[in-house]
Amino acid sequence: MLDPRPFQNYGLLVRMHDWLTDPVPEDLSSAPKLSDYTIAVDGMGLLRLVAQVCGHPRLGDSWITTSPIWQIDPQGMFARTSSRWYRLSGGFRESIEANADPKTIAMAEQFLSTTDAIAHLGYIRSIVDRELRRRAN
Repeated sequence: MLDPRPFQNYGLLVRMHDWLTDPVPEDLSSAPKLSDYTIAVDGMGLLRLVAQVCGHPRLGDSWITTSPIWQIDPQGMFARTSSRWYRLSGGFRESIEANADPKTIAMAEQFLSTTDAIAHLGYIRSIVDRELRRRAN
């Protein structure tokens, strides 16, 4: 369930709208790379990536949980979080072979697919747009 509190702050709504804009090439050229990522839902109903990061400006190369995701490319090439753009490489779900052991497959099913994440983010975008229009009137 999506927590309504983040959508009640006008300043945060404006920042969310900015996070929903598409990247320019410069955004992605220096973006850290995430591999073996999964998409999880946090306690507020926002999405986060859990992944191995390479080239993060503060965290270097390590396992991380990102700030909330605002965009994810349908081809799985990039994602936008509250703090930065990331280049994506090899989601955990996509890397599991059909003959993997049942525990691995069950674990992967606990996380959202890219398609489900995009649908969820579309819903969030509609709330942000609606609230900004409502406050503009």
